[in-house]
Amino acid sequence: MVVFIRIPSWWGRSAAHPENVMSPLDIGYSVSLLARAGVPAEIIDVEATNASYEDVLAVLRRLRPTHVFLHAITPAVPDALRLARFARESLPSVRKVVLVGQHATVSPETVLGADSPLDLCLRGEFEEDAARVVLAPDEEPSCAAFFDGHAVRKVGGVREVQDLDALPFPAHARFRGSGYRVFHPTGVRRRWRWGFLMSSRGCPFKCLYCSPTLRNSFGKKYRVRSTESVIEELRVLGSLGFTIVHFKDDIFTLDKERIAALCDALLSRGMRVNWTAQTRPDTVDRPLLELMKRAGCRTLGFGVETGSERMIERLCKGNRVDDVRNAFRWAREVGIRTVGFFILGSPGETERDVAATRALMLEIRPHIIQVSFFTPYPGAPAHDESIASRYEMKDYSHYNHLINLSAIPDDRLRALQKSFYVDFLTKTGFVRDYVASEWLAAILNADRFLPFVKLSARFLVGKHHP
Repeated sequence: MVVFIRIPSWWGRSAAHPENVMSPLDIGYSVSLLARAGVPAEIIDVEATNASYEDVLAVLRRLRPTHVFLHAITPAVPDALRLARFARESLPSVRKVVLVGQHATVSPETVLGADSPLDLCLRGEFEEDAARVVLAPDEEPSCAAFFDGHAVRKVGGVREVQDLDALPFPAHARFRGSGYRVFHPTGVRRRWRWGFLMSSRGCPFKCLYCSPTLRNSFGKKYRVRSTESVIEELRVLGSLGFTIVHFKDDIFTLDKERIAALCDALLSRGMRVNWTAQTRPDTVDRPLLELMKRAGCRTLGFGVETGSERMIERLCKGNRVDDVRNAFRWAREVGIRTVGFFILGSPGETERDVAATRALMLEIRPHIIQVSFFTPYPGAPAHDESIASRYEMKDYSHYNHLINLSAIPDDRLRALQKSFYVDFLTKTGFVRDYVASEWLAAILNADRFLPFVKLSARFLVGKHHP
């Protein structure tokens, strides 16, 4: 028995910023690859179930796994190591304990060593390597890091899967629980069951803040799946009862012709799929958005980050403020709802820069916003030895914790994050528009909608953890 555990960064936090919970497709691919070989695997997704630490231990004792794979970004690593030590010391059945994900990829030397409960870290897109660890235990792992008795040794680099069509579809049937959710308005007036898929991997841009933590794939090389493969996976998701699909591509519209071909295929086959995605504002145009709308696109998220041209250059974003204005105007004109992602506290940012961002947010009027703090995660261009020496792993949390590299005092920056939400709620027509668009969906999904409202209220009135 193989067990995969996804550990959230906010485990045990009472007043955390509400976050989308998307199915862990990399784990889903791994489970499908193991199933091909007849190896059973279970998933303990703490992020989706909010299981307690004791709950997880109880499941591990019952399952008696041979292999435990722990999926954790940097702030969740302490909890991952605690689980790893339990597995190593209390479960005689365990042969290997493996860390996967962003931190395992970029900072394996911080978790491996003579006293570590981990056997190895898999680096990059780990699906195929996870299967090899189980199926070929005598082979030296590839694209991994491990302690060889003297030092941490890295082998094989960072895995980037080249032939995406060769992978089986993820084990979507494992991800039908109500814990998987995206807090974006969609206008879909049905019971929500969110499905997720990726049609491409890789991102060629050089944003200062970007790290594997904020990405769903690794590497700068852009890799795509065939239209037929994506269409077939959409059919599978429909057959499993998913009523809305989110594309987890890091930049969905990077190749406009590819997305146009996918939309044409959906329309020509008469497939009625409700779907959402996220992208950059400089990779869309009005004709493409019109086609996407006809093909079922309900909501599109855009990485706005800032309304200051100075900060756009500082962040190495590569777009312009006018690209943001155009993208949001075109989306509203064709009837696609929008999500605006903003970042506060970037290196050297001033109150004047924040004022420009606030003004842009009020001008473009997204249908919903998410406001995070600039966080130089390990693996980001902004991360350096100075930052690494000053902060602990739990400090890296782009919604809930502050690593302040701006010119704005900490308390003021925290207040600004909340004030963005207050201004959005009171000055953009959000309440009016949301009620008009989402009232029936909110009633049909009250069991999922009300927890989001409670989480949001708790965050806005709650105190930040130090």
